[in-house]
Amino acid sequence: PAIFDASDSEVGITVIDNPEDGRFGYGFSTITGGSGDDHFINGTVMDGGAGDDLLVRTDGGGTLTGGAGADVFEIQHNRDYDGHGYLTVSETTRITDFTPGEDRISLVVSYDEHYVDPDGRVYDNDPPEITLVEDADTGETHVMVNNSIALHLEGVSGLTLADIEVELRAY
Repeated sequence: PAIFDASDSEVGITVIDNPEDGRFGYGFSTITGGSGDDHFINGTVMDGGAGDDLLVRTDGGGTLTGGAGADVFEIQHNRDYDGHGYLTVSETTRITDFTPGEDRISLVVSYDEHYVDPDGRVYDNDPPEITLVEDADTGETHVMVNNSIALHLEGVSGLTLADIEVELRAY
């Protein structure tokens, strides 16, 4: 796995990566920023360092650390059906240092509103339900999409849905 380390940089860095299909990007598994305002897209492990960083995952998964500063975490969580009619969901995204009131989370949940199965039957799907589950023992919070963990927030307790920007996107 490739590593992109700009931790000594004092200017903002933009890295767009797409390791899943290799059409563009360098397949970085780890992207590390410095003290500038960095923009990272789709690294498996992203650490913005100091600065007001933007960390984006376009299909969930990964481990994101904003570092010092007012960071934005943009996560696309997809709920789809495979060619056999089985529901698939994005992997859980882990955020290690979300600070409510300073950082921001934008969660976009895409779902198939009118699923057509392989036999041509149409199923209408209700919008997914977004809930929070707090683990009092670990001080962690899970953002749930129906029964799936979309976001795992380390060291965060007392969060409400008002602390997260949620967009339900039907297709």
